[in-house]
Amino acid sequence: MHQYFEYYSLNFDAKVIAQSDSLRFHPNLDYFEKGKKTIKFPAIVCAVRDTTGKLITLHRTYLTMAGNLAHVKNPRKFMPLPTGLTLIGGAIQLGKPLQFNNSSKNGVEVVHANVIGIAERLETALAVFSATRIPTWSTMDGNMLRKFEVPKGIDTVVIWADRYRWGAGQESANFLENKLKKQGIQVHTRSPIIGIPALAESINWSDVLMHYGQFYFPKFHYLRDFILRKKKESQHLYKEVN
Repeated sequence: MHQYFEYYSLNFDAKVIAQSDSLRFHPNLDYFEKGKKTIKFPAIVCAVRDTTGKLITLHRTYLTMAGNLAHVKNPRKFMPLPTGLTLIGGAIQLGKPLQFNNSSKNGVEVVHANVIGIAERLETALAVFSATRIPTWSTMDGNMLRKFEVPKGIDTVVIWADRYRWGAGQESANFLENKLKKQGIQVHTRSPIIGIPALAESINWSDVLMHYGQFYFPKFHYLRDFILRKKKESQHLYKEVN
């Protein structure tokens, strides 16, 4: 698992990720194809949780001993859903929300924001956290991104969108942004500013970190100040309207 993360240039604070107990490792996990057990692989095992933190199911990323994706048809798989549960709204909750505070000169708090990032794949979420220090959750795909629900207490979401040639990643991000804004959530969407490579179908923030480094990500202090400024502007607008 560490070799796999090193390949993607992922250098994150494991203690922060451990807070939500959503990422573990299995050294020899069964792999099934068409319902039949075929072989065992090392695997990253992630908990998919609902808005209350309740475990819905597990997601597995199968690896080789060298730390690459396993050479099988589906190296990334969800476990079957227990009866009565649904993936709708769920995510791999990689860390707890981060609280930003802004105080006036006399020390009285005037603005605060409880922030998480959200991205599609596990590697993308961990890349964002590695580069920005903002805990970022994974929905594992664009369809799940559209269905993501924000847990109680979180008022700001940064969506780290993938870029596809046919626009699918941005469409999923826009759909989620519009949905969350209607719920009163502050939303900021970021897409890679780097063009899609000539032979590739897409680019995501994991690709950016691996090939270009963290300097192509917005800095932590910029994101913090930007989020607090936008939160303050929205509070002033709310007061003026009411």
